[in-house]
Amino acid sequence: MPKSRPAISSEESRQRLRRIQQIAKRLGFVGTVEYRHEPTTSGGAQFRKGIDTLHDQLIVFAESFDRDADPNDFSLEAMIAHERGHQILFRHPMLARQEYELETEEVVASVIGAIISESADDRRDLYNKAVFDVVAKGISEKRASEFVRTLRVILRRLL
Repeated sequence: MPKSRPAISSEESRQRLRRIQQIAKRLGFVGTVEYRHEPTTSGGAQFRKGIDTLHDQLIVFAESFDRDADPNDFSLEAMIAHERGHQILFRHPMLARQEYELETEEVVASVIGAIISESADDRRDLYNKAVFDVVAKGISEKRASEFVRTLRVILRRLL
C-alpha cells in the first residue's frame, strides 16, 4: 500500500488542479479532470472511460508531481499525454473497434501520447516507454523498436 502524503494547502491543491486542467485541455482531453492528493499505485495518473466522452475522467494523483520534479522521470505533461492516449484509443472510431490486452493498450497509449506531445523530450520518453513495454513481452529491442516505429506511422495516419 502506498504511503500517505504530507498535507498541502488548499491553494496548492487548486494550483495543481489548474495546471493539470491546462495541460489536459491543450492535449484535447474531454471530460472531468481531477486532482487527488492521495496515495496511488497507478503511476501518477489514470484515465477512466465514462458512458460517453463527457463522462470520461482524468485523475492525476500527488505522485505525478513528485515524478515531474525528478528530471530522470516522466514529466506531468507526458503522463497526461499518455492518459489522453488511452482516451483517444477508446474514442477514435477505428481504434475503438478493437479489443486490447492491457499491455497492448499501454503501448498504443504511449505511442499516441508521443504523437500528441508538445515537447520533444516527452515524445522521446513516451516512445521509449512503448519500446520498453514491448521488450518486456520478450521481444528483442531491435524488433520492438521496429514495431513501435511502424505503429507510430500507422497511428499518425489515423489521427
